[in-house]
Amino acid sequence: MRQNFSFSFYFSTLLATLIFSAWVLSFPHFKDRWLQPLLFLVPLWAFSHTGDGCLAAARMRRFLRLSATIAWLILLLMPLRILLGPALADPNRMNVPYPALAAQLETQGFQNGRILAADALTAGNLKLQFPGSAVVDPVTLARLGWPDGAPAGPCLWVWRATAERSAPPASLTRLATTDDLPLNPQPLYWVPTWPASDAAFAFGYALTQDCPDAD
Repeated sequence: MRQNFSFSFYFSTLLATLIFSAWVLSFPHFKDRWLQPLLFLVPLWAFSHTGDGCLAAARMRRFLRLSATIAWLILLLMPLRILLGPALADPNRMNVPYPALAAQLETQGFQNGRILAADALTAGNLKLQFPGSAVVDPVTLARLGWPDGAPAGPCLWVWRATAERSAPPASLTRLATTDDLPLNPQPLYWVPTWPASDAAFAFGYALTQDCPDAD
């Protein structure tokens, strides 16, 4: 026998799953985009509580206009968040000027070689700035190793830092310790956010003659 779908059971199960994940599994946070596919049924659930008289043509037109307005606002506010974030003291990863960081690293003598970045975002952006270099993060190094034909030369270690935490993260120090490499961090680089503002991102770096091998 075919059973009717229960919105109450669905949303109760979703809420219980989130509480279980946060409390028992200790999930630190949930990104909104993770929940979007699960919440697509909310408008349908809302309409299921309206009577036939609530779906008049005039109300439907107002609903469609409101939906279109919200969609356009999202398209407008997403890029504005990048442009206005530094001025509002809320910069995000889209405001990191990697070309400026690469220029500063080049002044320290690094031109081409191997780069080990602390995270995939930094690794990908540094690959764009140093296309002739082999760039990996610790996870990629452990799974795939260095790319075939990776250039010889010095190994540049790069990580995001703060004024309170300038030391390299554990993922990098563990690799350096395993391969007995002297990881001597240099003074932090403070790179102004893009667009120009008083805020800045801090990066730590170190240079070694050899690079760690894949685990």
